[in-house]
Amino acid sequence: MSIDLSKSPSRKRIRDPQDNIRDECEAKRRRSSLPYASLARRILPSALESEKIKPDGRDRFLPSLTTTKPFYAINAVSPRSKRVAQAMGFIKPKILSYTDEVFTPLLNRQLPDPLRSTRISLMQSLIPRKQPGVTYSAAKYGSTKPDRVLDSGPMDDFALHPCVWSSPDEIAAIIRGRVFTHSLETNRVRQLPYFEPVFCVDWISRDSIITGAMSGVALQLDTTTDQIIKHMFPNPSGVPADNAINAVSWSKQRDLLAVGRESGCMTYYDMRREKMVKQVHCSPKDPVMGVKWNPNGDFIASGHESGIVRCMDWRTNKVFELKPPLKTAAHKKLVKSLAWAPWNPNLLATGGHTSDHTVRLWSLSNSSATSTLYTHTHSLSFTSEITSLHFSAHATELLSTHGEAVVAPSKTRTVSHRRLSRHSVDNQSNESQSPPTRHGILVHAYPSLDQVHCIKDAHGEPIVDGALSPDGTSILTFGEDETLRIWSIWGERRPEKTLNVMDQCKIR
Repeated sequence: MSIDLSKSPSRKRIRDPQDNIRDECEAKRRRSSLPYASLARRILPSALESEKIKPDGRDRFLPSLTTTKPFYAINAVSPRSKRVAQAMGFIKPKILSYTDEVFTPLLNRQLPDPLRSTRISLMQSLIPRKQPGVTYSAAKYGSTKPDRVLDSGPMDDFALHPCVWSSPDEIAAIIRGRVFTHSLETNRVRQLPYFEPVFCVDWISRDSIITGAMSGVALQLDTTTDQIIKHMFPNPSGVPADNAINAVSWSKQRDLLAVGRESGCMTYYDMRREKMVKQVHCSPKDPVMGVKWNPNGDFIASGHESGIVRCMDWRTNKVFELKPPLKTAAHKKLVKSLAWAPWNPNLLATGGHTSDHTVRLWSLSNSSATSTLYTHTHSLSFTSEITSLHFSAHATELLSTHGEAVVAPSKTRTVSHRRLSRHSVDNQSNESQSPPTRHGILVHAYPSLDQVHCIKDAHGEPIVDGALSPDGTSILTFGEDETLRIWSIWGERRPEKTLNVMDQCKIR
């Protein structure tokens, strides 16, 4: 028997049943090594745009089970898929970095602190804070009935500025040419020494008063001893002249006394050196009817019989007239009512007494050696004489007192240079026409000029003058009905207190 060595014997492979199982595992391994469907959904832009599914940027190790977005855990991706995804930028390598921790205040940290709100409220309560804004407006505190009525006795004529109010609740009034003082605390009435008829009066201190006489002499009197402290004459020679004093005003800041005379000139006296320091001649035929210093003593205003209002800057010695646009003078005729705002030293209010029942407000600016700027800001017209003006010290409001109403030219009320004659009014005037401002007291807000309080027919007859109380809450009015009346207008100013949590923990 021969054997052919050129051909290898054929070996028939006998398939083991386990091979089928092994082939199936290899096929599954090959299919799982390339998860085409999964990578197409994750890395192909067209698939992302078509299905509008954005890559999820969350941590792969913490998959969210509540989201509807497709998410593939790290365990379901083979190493090759990891490399492809990392090359495409879907997987970032975990690299540790060492940086300083940013300091965050304890109050800004979102920590599970149950006492956080309590701690914040306690810290805020330790910060002092002011009370809410308090209003002192006449709309809230104004009264329509007088608090007190004083009788002045029979009178035939009245001075231009017959009443003033001092700090210790003591008023002074000119009655029949004499000066009387009345204490509101003790109701004691005293008459000061009489030398000659007095036309104006003003307080210098709580025990000192200044008077202006017909002869042109200004006297400073001590109200406790009734002694003359100082004499102030119209000229340095010391010889009195027929140059009556119509108005006086004292500046506490500069200790200067301003005197307005019948001759139209303004005289200034230094109270410390007891001598005249300046005399300004305005117009020989234009008597001065009202004088008023501003709160800081920089400006002084004077009202004249012709309706002109002049101001002087004491720092530059510059005198200028206040004129509204397209007008030759501030008012048509006599101006005796002047008022400066205590909360704005450059705000001036002037009121026309006869023929011009208008209140005008002026804003003055700091003047230079060559010019002074002023602005006519507001005007308010009435139907009766304006006898006095007063700004509130606690509220931005302006008070005005009024006299006789507007009548026909033939029945116009005549006014003398130095005094107002009661019998100069025509008694046959039309009493049926009673405008709201006639014999009344009105309060207007600034700068809106809205009326906030009104006392109609306060005296029954014209009001001659008014004086503001030292605390700025009440007004004293002198009427032709021979009475002096005190009215509560504004609220009493209370000191501002700061609220502190420690004040609430005091032992009572």
